Amino acid sequence: MTVVVRKRLMASILLGAFVTVGGAARAQDADDPAILLGPVQKVVRAPFVMPPPPRKADLVQVPFPGSASMRFYVDLASLRRPDANHLRYTLVARSASGVDNVNSEEFNCSDETWRLNALWNDGARRWDPVPPASWIGVDVGGGGNLHAVLDTQYFCKDFSVNGDIPAIERRLRAGLHGDRVMP
Repeated sequence: MTVVVRKRLMASILLGAFVTVGGAARAQDADDPAILLGPVQKVVRAPFVMPPPPRKADLVQVPFPGSASMRFYVDLASLRRPDANHLRYTLVARSASGVDNVNSEEFNCSDETWRLNALWNDGARRWDPVPPASWIGVDVGGGGNLHAVLDTQYFCKDFSVNGDIPAIERRLRAGLHGDRVMP
């Protein structure tokens, strides 16, 4: 057998063995999600803690062109970022007659959803927790959607919370941003 033939034969044998072993390894790996996705990590977020009662001095109006009869405010003292994807805040919706509806809400920027955590009971001066609610999708492309404005203008960017609490406060104080798409 010549040297060239012997080298080709060895290369074929090695290639066959590599393909067989590699295929078996891939088939075995496909059944083990830890090999494909890495070790499973449980996401631990800070437990929900009721925010402080809203104070007039901490409220910043959110410009919202979709409503002439309501004004919306975020309570800066309530902003909490339990992890890279979630932001908790208090939203005050004030009617033209001056009646306030006050909600403690949470954004999940990773999938553009939000949920209600508690309602402010002004008569009792306390938060009333609501039963665990489903996450509500934010229609970031739809007009007239306050949560889309909060998502695109203030809270989220690239499916995570956009900056730390001081950066979010600065954006809220500055108002709408011309460089970001307005829903």
